[in-house]
This record gives sequence, C-alpha cells and structure tokens, in this order.
Amino acid sequence: MDFFKSCRIFLLLSGLLMTLLGIVVIFTPYESLVALTLILGLLLLFSGLSEILIFIDQGKDERSGWWLAGGILSLIIGIWILFGRGSDALLAFIPTVFAVWVLFSGILRVVGSLSLRSYGVKYWWLSTILGLLYSIAGFALLFMPLLSSMLVVYTIAISLILYGITNVVIYWNLRKIVKALE
Repeated sequence: MDFFKSCRIFLLLSGLLMTLLGIVVIFTPYESLVALTLILGLLLLFSGLSEILIFIDQGKDERSGWWLAGGILSLIIGIWILFGRGSDALLAFIPTVFAVWVLFSGILRVVGSLSLRSYGVKYWWLSTILGLLYSIAGFALLFMPLLSSMLVVYTIAISLILYGITNVVIYWNLRKIVKALE
C-alpha cells in the first residue's frame, strides 16, 4: 500500500504537466508544433508507466484491466513518438495516432469511472464526463481529417488539458479509495 501511495504522485504530476502543456500550446501554436512531438512522447511514457505501476501495486481483487490497458496504450504511443520523432511521416500521422489514443483513453476513462462508482467515490461521474469529452475530442480528430489538419494544435492542446484534469481527478479519487481500503 505504501508503494501505491508513492506511485499515485506520478499520476498527479502527469496530470498537472499535461494541463500545463496544453495551456502553453494554446498560446504558442507554431513553436509548439515542433516541440510537441518530443514532449508528448515523454509525457505519454511517464503517464503510461505511472498507470502500469499503480496496476501492479494493487492487489489482485482491486486490479482493473482497463487501468492496465490505458497505461499500456499510453506507454506504446509514447515510445513510438519518441523513437519516431523528427520524421516527416510521424508529423503527418500524429493527428491520426493522437486521435486513436485520445478516443481510446477517453473510453477507458469512462469504463474506469464505473470502478470508482463501485468504490463509493462521490464524484465518480466527473471522471465519466471528462472521459466522454475526451472521447468526443478523439472522435472529432479521427473522423474529420480536414478539420483536424486545420485545428490540430488547438485540438491537441484541449485534449492535453482534459487528460491532465482527468488524471488529477483520478488522483484525488484514488486517495479516497486508498483510505477506504486501509
């Protein structure tokens, strides 16, 4: 349980950093597009690792495969972005890859919020709403390529802010769950 308490700080940090990154991107769109690939890869790697570590630390009865799936998805996309940065192909595919990640991460957040509900967390519905908003952003990116190409920087910024806020909300809910389990 002590390891779990120390790992959840990574979830809070990744949420705060994702939110901050989203705000920076809004105010410096052109400059951010170039730097975004590396930063996004690092943050996804960090977020994925923290989610996987939290899954590993939980007891078998408390484990959620959805939590592990979200962590693995974030980790894989983070590694792909880090090792593919700088290529023109990567920049061309970032809206699609990012859209898939946003869409499935949002879906996983919605499903995961049901676990929060089963633990009796009062504001579980907030994770559901943020996950739905996140899924809608991913859907828009994935199925409206012209719109995505015109607004990719701002869509990514908003998605990062929503993802970051969701991680912070989950962090606070996990704190309550840990207290209930103790």
